[in-house]
Amino acid sequence: MKDNEIHNGLPEKELRDFFSEQIMNCVMPETNIPHTYTPNLDPYVQSLNNQRIDLENCKIEIKRLERMIAIRTLLKSKGWEEWDCSDNVYRTTTKGWLNFIGTEEEFKNFMKDNNFKE
Repeated sequence: MKDNEIHNGLPEKELRDFFSEQIMNCVMPETNIPHTYTPNLDPYVQSLNNQRIDLENCKIEIKRLERMIAIRTLLKSKGWEEWDCSDNVYRTTTKGWLNFIGTEEEFKNFMKDNNFKE
């Protein structure tokens, strides 16, 4: 089974797929700005530049965590959780696996209906 088919037949399939994709995007780290070395640059200026880069990377991480908190809050409001089923599905994206979004009972039924081991 492809990971983009895990919510087929469930209510609000599109919303579940969206949440799963957004979680995957939050879990997979965004490209951080690398430190660079410029020959003949004053070491103090180089250090300041690296600190600026570190600050920018922290801002990226904060935004990622804020998105994850928002998604988890929305999941909780629906009574849903994220369930890892990556061992049982084929990946359809290059970033990572889409996980099952739903209640514990829905996840258990999904695993049982597809003869997957928990």
